[in-house]
Amino acid sequence: MELKDKFKKYRKENGLTQKELGDKLELGRSTIAEIERGTIKGKLSVINKFSIISGMSISYLMNDNMDNASIDKYEAIDILIDTMIEKGIIKVDGKIPKEYNDLIIGLLEKEIALKIEKATK
Repeated sequence: MELKDKFKKYRKENGLTQKELGDKLELGRSTIAEIERGTIKGKLSVINKFSIISGMSISYLMNDNMDNASIDKYEAIDILIDTMIEKGIIKVDGKIPKEYNDLIIGLLEKEIALKIEKATK
């Protein structure tokens, strides 16, 4: 399932309009519509906010061929790194620009919290 489908499915299952989801993510209705159509991909910061709101892991949201329960050990971090390389956040020298440090730490903390929550259920 692609990101666009995950957005739409979550929104419909929770009885939200595009505007209401947009308000939660601090985005306009038209941006949500474009994400749901696949016209634009969500930025890492949007995916992070959506992960927090939906309770879905970032790894699941970023991987089109994964169900939410099939993430193996370290796979989440691999997917995050691959995505950051593909989107140009991580450069060929392996350095992460300082403006992304807080976002990346936040993403890792979110993934850790979800992993701990799964382990305690």
